[in-house]
Amino acid sequence: MPEQYGYIVFPSTHEAIRTEKLLQKHGAVFTIVPTPRSITTSCGISVRFNPSEEKIFKQLLEDYEVQTDGIYLLPKNR
Repeated sequence: MPEQYGYIVFPSTHEAIRTEKLLQKHGAVFTIVPTPRSITTSCGISVRFNPSEEKIFKQLLEDYEVQTDGIYLLPKNR
């Protein structure tokens, strides 16, 4: 179990939903969660993932030109 979670945050709900479909298509393991307020209040939806998979997620986002407001690592207890 990771000590941290990775969060991908988005500029819009549209990008979050697009990313969810993309990740499902590629069999990625993730959870859709409310965006932690400690990160941003821009879009209320984030993708939470295991940080050990960060390279895979970043590559998919780049390959499909997904717009994000960043990828963050936060302690698990947040």
